[in-house]
Amino acid sequence: MELSKGNAVNLNDTAYYNNRELSWLAFNERVLQEAQDGNNPLLERLKFISIFSSNLDEFFMVRVAGLKDQVSAGFNQPENKAGLTPKKQLNKIAIKAHELMTVQYDTFKNYVLPALELEGIERLTFHDLTKEQREFIEEYFDEQIFPVLTPVAIDAYRPFPMLLNKSLNLATLLYDEKQAEEENRTKLGIVQVPSLLERFIFLPSEGQKHKFILLEDVISSFTHKLFTGYTVSSVTRFRITRNADLTIHEEGARDLLKVIEKELKKRKWGGLYV
Repeated sequence: MELSKGNAVNLNDTAYYNNRELSWLAFNERVLQEAQDGNNPLLERLKFISIFSSNLDEFFMVRVAGLKDQVSAGFNQPENKAGLTPKKQLNKIAIKAHELMTVQYDTFKNYVLPALELEGIERLTFHDLTKEQREFIEEYFDEQIFPVLTPVAIDAYRPFPMLLNKSLNLATLLYDEKQAEEENRTKLGIVQVPSLLERFIFLPSEGQKHKFILLEDVISSFTHKLFTGYTVSSVTRFRITRNADLTIHEEGARDLLKVIEKELKKRKWGGLYV
């Protein structure tokens, strides 16, 4: 922008400033652009997709959580640079984050995965498996996965479980024909995908190809073994992101180390914001 001589710049004008949170999303967009760049090595592009997701998790856990705390507390003052209130920031963040995630999924599904297949690395779903591969996966499920799962059917006596931050979970819709009353026949089942197991399960395959299936795809395909007595009508995946914004008042803390330790423990079980 050119200024004529004698015109002073009003440094309080919000037009000259970018919002901090939206600037951070712009930075993460540049990470995603590296994943879109076909000149980068294929596995590096995959790594950039992973970094983008990890960055976005931390952004929502801390930055977005802090803004939501402000809205919940009734704080509606605009920040002193770009002039956006917490609520306006959240609205703009939601629009931009959805836009970026759409680009991420498109990049992964339509560009990176097909390129991996050309290199002999192929992701399969349960419906893609051969008879031999299905037998292998069922045995793997029974011996390696089933023993570490803790399925929960939600009812009046078993409330919704407290799920870990950044945990991947399966929600199942269960139908119990034995219930006399129609409204009691449908229940919700929750299965947390165990983080101690390898997420990528490699399958028997011919030649030099490397075929794998995701752990959550395997568990989804055998939910009928987890909820015996019910008919599983549908399964979907969801992920929990909790408030991990640390609130520490140094002036009033008698033992700052203990206060920090307490706040860090709360990060696992912070308020559910996303």
